[in-house]
Amino acid sequence: MTKTITIADTGIEDPILQAWGGLTDISDAVLDDSAIEAIDAEAVRRFSELGEPLEIAVRVRVYARVARTREEIFRKHGYVDLSKFRRPSTVDE
Repeated sequence: MTKTITIADTGIEDPILQAWGGLTDISDAVLDDSAIEAIDAEAVRRFSELGEPLEIAVRVRVYARVARTREEIFRKHGYVDLSKFRRPSTVDE
């Protein structure tokens, strides 16, 4: 089953994805492939630790996984107000 996921579904704003036009159809089989997931995880690690550029295809798959996970959380728990879990700020704003 192929599902269309948009940038809005991820809750993340990424200028590269916005310029590219968002996420395209990605099958669950691709997102669930452990070999592809391991390659994506290594690319994200290298991006965060070494500053290497992240390919758009990797970003698309990672954001699609984020959207799918977020959707599962919403389906299971409904809307979660994260502000309830934050400590009150001690800085006057």
